[in-house]
Formats: sequence, structure tokens, C-alpha cells
Amino acid sequence: MGEEVINPQRAMPIAIILSLSIIFLAYFGLSAVVTLVLPYFLQNAEAPIPFIFSYVGWEWAAWIVRIGAFMGLTASLLGGIVPLPRVIWAMASDGLLFNFLSYIHPKYQTPFAATLFSGFIFAVMAAVFDLRVLMDFMSIGTLLAYTMVSACVILLRYRQTEEDLVRAKEQNLTFHEVSMWRQMYNQANMRVPTMASANVTAWATFLIGIFSFVFCGVIANGRHVMSEGSTAGIVLVVLVCIVTVILSLLLISIHRQPQSVTFVAFKVPLVPFIPTLSILLNVYLMVSMDAATWAKFGIWMLLGFVIYGGYGLRHSKAREGGPNQMPSGLSDKTVKDIRTSYDGDVMRMATENGKDMLEGKDLEE
Repeated sequence: MGEEVINPQRAMPIAIILSLSIIFLAYFGLSAVVTLVLPYFLQNAEAPIPFIFSYVGWEWAAWIVRIGAFMGLTASLLGGIVPLPRVIWAMASDGLLFNFLSYIHPKYQTPFAATLFSGFIFAVMAAVFDLRVLMDFMSIGTLLAYTMVSACVILLRYRQTEEDLVRAKEQNLTFHEVSMWRQMYNQANMRVPTMASANVTAWATFLIGIFSFVFCGVIANGRHVMSEGSTAGIVLVVLVCIVTVILSLLLISIHRQPQSVTFVAFKVPLVPFIPTLSILLNVYLMVSMDAATWAKFGIWMLLGFVIYGGYGLRHSKAREGGPNQMPSGLSDKTVKDIRTSYDGDVMRMATENGKDMLEGKDLEE
């Protein structure tokens, strides 16, 4: 959809925020009305809205909602089935999945093999697993994806880019590489991202993820023990306090690092605080799920790591230095090359501008 709008970098974030706001207001208003009509503990958890209509005697409205829900679920399932073959095809084209999944039908120009493969996977999972298990499975995967996106927002905001080097050159900002221990709280007050600051941010974000699981796991599963006042409860309270202090220090460390000045049409405000809050909320929902869901999710992730380690890592086009290669950071050699290229571009532009000025002067004479 990005290629269908004039300015996707600006229009798509605004559209996503507005859509989520409208959906939130619709869900919030409907939940408020349903709860005011009948207390939540007396409602039917499987189909609350048709139950409310039947409760007030509007059976015809209940049937309209049932039919609409069926049609909505069908559209949602189709909306979930259609993109997956394209994702599988893209990953296979990049070498992350097996090559036969990148086969394109010669007549219809559609991802033929990926469509058949994803349809087979859908059919097997629908036949083997219960609906509730699949819903929990989908939820934990979605929450993990949201957690990774929040972490990537932090990493991308504090990485070093070419624009940062150009800005440092233009404004005569001095920066140099220091050890990670000195860069941990940016004691030199550097204003330009460096490899050390990017590494500090990466490690701090990784540790925030680890300690978020500890913090949320204790809060979600041990709050009853903590409220009893027993020895185990006191230990858990002390553990929560220690983890809270560690998370705060990690947040301060990230906040002290210089941010990239790369132009982006839409930026998340209050980084790293909002992404960290998102990580905590997503992790809390994840650790609230039962052990069976985590076991199935672990098996699924293990299968993915096996495929990636056994095939994707060796056949990836990024590893081969292909056109899809996206470097995560800039090495010292790359920084030197960028500086040399930048100086050369400045000299060339100055020469061209001087030539144009001389040509204009000759025309005036």
C-alpha cells in the first residue's frame, strides 16, 4: 500500500494512528454500553453482544450481529491468508527460506509455491490444534513482534548514520570513539552518535528486554505470594525493587546517548521511554499466558532457528553482499570512507559552483 500514496512516510503513520484511534473509541464505547446494560460477570464471554441483544428482547438484532461477525471473521481470515504467501516468497527470494518457495507462476505471476505451502500449513494447524490454542499462539507471536519493533525503534534512533557525520562536519562537532564504560553515561557529552554509543544502546536495550521478563514475570505470577507477607514474598518484593532500579539505570544510560539526526517524516516521541513502556506492557501480557502456550511457542521458535541456522544463514543475499544488504552500523573504515567521500563531494561542488560563476561572469561581459 505504500506505493499508492503520495507521501507514504508521512501519510501511513497518520493513517495508522487515526485508524487505531477510531477503532479504540468504537471498542471502548461498545464495551461501556454492554457493561452498563448488564454486569460483566453475568455476560456470555463467547458472544457478549448477541447475548445482550437477546437479553433485552431484540432477537433480530442478535442475528444481525451473528451474521455480521461471521462475515467479518471470514474477511479477517482472508486478509490474514493473502499476505503470508507474499511474505514467504520475499523471504525465499532473499535466501532466508528454501528456494523452491520463490517460484512464480509463469502465467498468473503469483507466488504459486508459497501459496500452496502456506495453505497446507494453515490446514494442518486448523485440523490439529484447538481454536483457543491457535488464538493464544497468535497472540504471543504478535506480542513478541511488537516487542521487537519497540526495541528496534530505540536502536535505530541511536545508531550512527551518514547524516550524522555530515552534520558533524558542517557544525564542526568533535567526536571520537571511547570505551563502552566511559560511554555508558556519555561522560564526554558527545552530540554525535558513535559506534560506542550505538553499542551501549544495543546492550542496554537487550538487558531491558531480559529484566523486563524478570520484572513482569514476578508481577504477573507472584503478586499473590508478595501480598501474603511470607519470606518468599519478601524476597520477591526485594527482587522487584532491584530490577526496577536496574531498569531505571539502563533507561538513563540510553537517554544520555546522542540521537541520530537522520530525517524521518514521523518519529516516536519520548524515546526511549515510550518504547520501553511498550516492551514492558507486551512482555507482561506474554508472561501472563500459560505454560502450554509457551511450550508450543518455544518449539515453533526452535524450528525457525533451525531453518535459519541450517539454511538461511548460509544462503542469505545479505551475507553474499547482494543489493538487499542492510548494514546495522558503520565501521571505522566506513566512517573514514564517508568522510573522504564527503570532502570530495564538497570540493567537486565548489569547483562546479566556481565554474558556473565564471561562466555567468563571461556571459555578463
